[in-house]
Amino acid sequence: MHIREAVITDIATIAQLSSILGYGDVSPSILTTRLTMIVASNTDKIWLCEADSEVVGWLHAFIGLRLASAPFIEIAGIAVSAKSRKQGVGRSLINKASQWSAEEGMDLRVRCNSKRLETHFFYRALGFSELKSQQVFILGAAGT
Repeated sequence: MHIREAVITDIATIAQLSSILGYGDVSPSILTTRLTMIVASNTDKIWLCEADSEVVGWLHAFIGLRLASAPFIEIAGIAVSAKSRKQGVGRSLINKASQWSAEEGMDLRVRCNSKRLETHFFYRALGFSELKSQQVFILGAAGT
């Protein structure tokens, strides 16, 4: 396995992995715009995991800044192809994010849908502990 940072030409692969895992059906032009912004950002990283010259997973992490708490790095999304699950892809991607958080001297966080119980076990097995439970509210057009 090889972990590398994403580039704009990876958009089709990222989109395919994202749609397979239910990360919403977003147009290629919107995904391209978002990836362009993320790749250019100093506070965001997207890594891809390749196995046998095929991209089998991605992870997006960002530096979270809050007025009342210390900065942290948060995993914003992770996707692993169905055929590559339970083969260390997710662990390798999270290790890369963990390495970045250690270099920055920040904690690594991840938010997970309360319904994704198997994912909760995965994060706990990697050493994450539950910080808090919360509800997420939105005002405005969803998904934009």
